[in-house]
Amino acid sequence: VQVSGVNQFNSLTAAWPVNTPTKIVTSYKLDSFAACLGGGTIRTDVSGTVPTVSALYIGSHGSYFWTGCIQRLFYWPQRLTNNEVQAFSK
Repeated sequence: VQVSGVNQFNSLTAAWPVNTPTKIVTSYKLDSFAACLGGGTIRTDVSGTVPTVSALYIGSHGSYFWTGCIQRLFYWPQRLTNNEVQAFSK
């Protein structure tokens, strides 16, 4: 999550396992960010602003591109609890 080019939160919680289906869940609101990869340790941050969202990029960040397959994508219109973030990532 970036605001005016300044990083507010990086949801990358651990190294992605190669050739293994894995779930990642990220949830946020103002001053409350959380992410979890594969039911592991939750990464949180309690400080950060939220940008005005005009687009969602899946599989790319600037000139960086992810190679893989997305089987499912879920969207919840509210900040999940940390326990929900971890449970949904299992």
